Amino acid sequence: MSGENWSGFGDLGEILTVFEPQYSDDFLFKPEDVQTTLRYVLCDAQQQPIGRLHVNINSAYRSGDDHPMYVMTLTARGRPIGEGIEGALRFLDLGREWVVRGFTSITTSKMHKEWRRKDVT
Repeated sequence: MSGENWSGFGDLGEILTVFEPQYSDDFLFKPEDVQTTLRYVLCDAQQQPIGRLHVNINSAYRSGDDHPMYVMTLTARGRPIGEGIEGALRFLDLGREWVVRGFTSITTSKMHKEWRRKDVT
């Protein structure tokens, strides 16, 4: 939801490090809403691709008071790292790390302070 560092959907650059709202002229104003998808390749210890981190960001309004907010979904998908249940669990551990560290990387330090985010890698 909006907070002290942003007030509307045109302020996505205040929340995300990968969004820089610079226009080449003054024709367009702030967007009415935002939807974006980003994908990052996950690699194993040998730097071989084994999956992807999917990041989906959509603008929305909070039910009840129509307060603007963003819905961000981070999903790690990939193949097991090894055989059996142990290999699947190893990928789940790696996927969790990518979701947590990816969220930290993609969101601004300003927002970390507002959210009182703790380092939880």
